[in-house]
Amino acid sequence: MYNPFVRFPRLIGAFLLALSADNVNIHGDNTYDPYGAASERDRAVASVFPEGVLVRDPAVLRNAAHEVLCSFMNCEVSMHSGSGLPAQILGVLFNADAHMPTMAFEDFLKTYSKPGITKAVQAEGLEEKPTGKAMREALMAHVGEKRWVPEPATFATGIPAWKAKIKKQAARAAARAQLDAQTEEDDEIDDQSSDMELCDEQDVAEADEETLTPEEDVSADDTSSVSETTSSHTELPDDPRIPTQLAELARKMPEHLEIIMV
Repeated sequence: MYNPFVRFPRLIGAFLLALSADNVNIHGDNTYDPYGAASERDRAVASVFPEGVLVRDPAVLRNAAHEVLCSFMNCEVSMHSGSGLPAQILGVLFNADAHMPTMAFEDFLKTYSKPGITKAVQAEGLEEKPTGKAMREALMAHVGEKRWVPEPATFATGIPAWKAKIKKQAARAAARAQLDAQTEEDDEIDDQSSDMELCDEQDVAEADEETLTPEEDVSADDTSSVSETTSSHTELPDDPRIPTQLAELARKMPEHLEIIMV
């Protein structure tokens, strides 16, 4: 007989340790005590690692794993404490549907609406009755002492939803991978464009330097020649016969005004 507690004791011990790690928080653990008392996870880890070394007794490992699962796994759908769809798959894993108790009793059947109980009796091959009470009585008489569990209440109904969830996750992962690849490709194109623009700017700058250097030399020569030409006009002798204002204008505007001494 296959027994995972014999074949994989270290793996099971590792999972129990992981569930009790400081960075793990489990909502809905009915054994958790905010005031410091040990939870079922703490007690389980203490039982399989009493001295820091794994106890390989299959019975001890099995009991610890069972108690830990029972402490927080449930069939509720609450956002904060319900186990939801994974709990249904856990039920399928352990064939929980075969151990479900009969639901053909008054208190449970009274939770059905009239359309609901109508579908239930029709699924058993019974005819619809005028009232919900009559249909409940007919269903209980039909089932008798046998076990009756309606299909929507079974754990197996979670399988289609689970498949859809896995398919959706795969599609989202593929879309994300495609987006990341496209983003990386766009970044490479942008980098190449930036490098080309930088090279173009450097080429233009070098060409400008080669083009402007001779002109700068010529302009420098022209400036020196102009300055030599105008210096003779601007350097006026100090002569008392020349009015001061006229001499000042001649210095400031040598190209328009020239004073000739005779």
